[in-house]
Amino acid sequence: MARDRLQIEFELRGPGWIDIRLSRGSWCRELDGLSYLTPVLDDVVAMALLSTEGDSCSSATFELEPDQFQLSCETRKVHTVLRATEAGNFTKKRLLARKPAWEIELYSREEFGRAVLAGAHVLEKQVGHDGYAQLWSRDPFPVMALAKLKKLLEGT
Repeated sequence: MARDRLQIEFELRGPGWIDIRLSRGSWCRELDGLSYLTPVLDDVVAMALLSTEGDSCSSATFELEPDQFQLSCETRKVHTVLRATEAGNFTKKRLLARKPAWEIELYSREEFGRAVLAGAHVLEKQVGHDGYAQLWSRDPFPVMALAKLKKLLEGT
């Protein structure tokens, strides 16, 4: 029986707002209302690149207004975990002591990268580069970083 794969969906919700939906089988988490104050898609792609390249921990912090949210992908020995931690204006020192809001163990360090690549590809097809620039109103679509991620994943 085939294992369910992690899926990530990105949805732009008007100028400067993006939602992310992560799912695998019956497990689902939605990150709604991530703000333009951080380059959300760029940061998620950067996390996926670092994880796929072999870094033991990659993370990004997002603004939820008024709170913050950190997504991290951590590999310890043979286990890779995608973890979310919510907090109001946290620092890295305080973050380490916080209990995660949720986490899911991944089948491999590449699983997150493959899900990010697939989700970004769907968003690109839906809105195109110009539509992304208009709706996101911050950074251009991360074409080069996604091409690097795709090349890296094709080698694994």
